Amino acid sequence: MSNIVYMRPANEPRTDLARIEEQLRAIRAQLARLPTRADLALAALGSIFCSAGLVIGFELVWRHCY
Repeated sequence: MSNIVYMRPANEPRTDLARIEEQLRAIRAQLARLPTRADLALAALGSIFCSAGLVIGFELVWRHCY
């Protein structure tokens, strides 16, 4: 067996790091587009109030027209 040591060229780690940094930028961009807790809470409250408004409106129409 021969004991040959292979040394990688110095440019390879730089390209690897550049690829990793680019992937991290893409992940950060995707995370920035996710809704926050406040956005989700506001959407939930909006749907609750809208559905309550519809139920109350239908109830008023039902009681006065029938």
